[in-house]
Amino acid sequence: FQAAEQLLGPYPLPRCDIVVVHRSFSGLGLASPNLMFLSPSIFSGDINLFMKISHEVSHGWFGIMIGSLDWTEAWISEGFATFLEEIIHDEAMALLGREMDCELPVLR
Repeated sequence: FQAAEQLLGPYPLPRCDIVVVHRSFSGLGLASPNLMFLSPSIFSGDINLFMKISHEVSHGWFGIMIGSLDWTEAWISEGFATFLEEIIHDEAMALLGREMDCELPVLR
């Protein structure tokens, strides 16, 4: 959350917990106001899967606190989260002192 807060300001809710769900869970992640559900695949050792965490964290600002009127415009929330996921991920890696591999596919 530190990387996201540096970019977007304080997390808009008092807390956010993370639950790693059973491997039969159909997706890599799902965010709700105070709880984030993640697949156990994030522990596979592939640091690029941390991008998914960045995506779900960004929903705290875009999608939960600021969102569309109904589900017909869910693309707005997903668009902002997708746009921010790589930015937050890169900031988090910088905070950890890791450089991104320049040969990774560019997602932008």
